[in-house]
Amino acid sequence: LVVSGVRGKMMVCEWDVSQMAKMLGKEKGGDMSHIPEGQMVKQVQVTLLKGTLAINMTASFPADQFDIYYRPFQQFLKTLKISE
Repeated sequence: LVVSGVRGKMMVCEWDVSQMAKMLGKEKGGDMSHIPEGQMVKQVQVTLLKGTLAINMTASFPADQFDIYYRPFQQFLKTLKISE
């Protein structure tokens, strides 16, 4: 991946939010009942390194709509201007 002439790495992860909510609810004692069973999320993570500058960006979307929401994120990346 190259953004504004800076090379970087991109990773896409997917997970079940309801399972994470169960774990966090037990740990923190919070009510996570509003999260439906099997709710899947995809997250794109972009990391750029230029000299001593490190940029990490993440964007999370419903997994079943990821392709729709990911397009504006790609356009956003194209608008970035990175300088030192």
